[in-house]
Amino acid sequence: FKEGDVASAYRFLKPGFALAVRAEAVTPLIDVSLRNHFFIAAESLRVTGVADYEVKRAGVFAFKLVLPPGLRLDSVTCAGESGDKLAQWNERTENGVRVLDIALKERVNGRVWAQVNLSTNYAQPPRSLPLVGVHPLGVQKLTGYVSINAETGISVKTDTFDGMTEVPAASLLTAFAPVNAPAPVQQLQQPMSQGGVMRTIRNQPFTRSEEHTSELQSRL
Repeated sequence: FKEGDVASAYRFLKPGFALAVRAEAVTPLIDVSLRNHFFIAAESLRVTGVADYEVKRAGVFAFKLVLPPGLRLDSVTCAGESGDKLAQWNERTENGVRVLDIALKERVNGRVWAQVNLSTNYAQPPRSLPLVGVHPLGVQKLTGYVSINAETGISVKTDTFDGMTEVPAASLLTAFAPVNAPAPVQQLQQPMSQGGVMRTIRNQPFTRSEEHTSELQSRL
């Protein structure tokens, strides 16, 4: 035997001894730091959602995220500190809700980042634009940020938001800057295109993430 091969050891003093054990699967604990970034252009809305997963206790083979309605799914990437982890992804509808299934190449434990890019086009920006991002399922703790910027010539004013606190844009770089993150996540640490980040809003930490959906209205 070598260290790590034995979970428990016992010594018996009499030949007539009894020992019973109970084995059960360990449930993984998953914490997520989520960022949804919205870029409002004259003819389109682009959404980038990055979920920073921290998987503990037991590994997982897949992730699930809810996708916002009305947006086109452009690309999906998933990577860990050792490289690409994405085997395949599939979009489906469950009880009228868009769900993204991400299958991983192997069981993963520790830090994993999933990035989802979505977009939609319009003739001109609507006066009231609900901003709904991606949302991870099956997690025990979720803390998130919403950041917004716009193309030159478009003014964005926050109309309503609930369950969030507005924070300085600079704090986003500190709160969401994993050292060993793959390139797509590292790029999100930098100002996003023209105009820089105009609004940064932090979701209140919560559990039972399946029941929470963030929506923010922007008046253009």
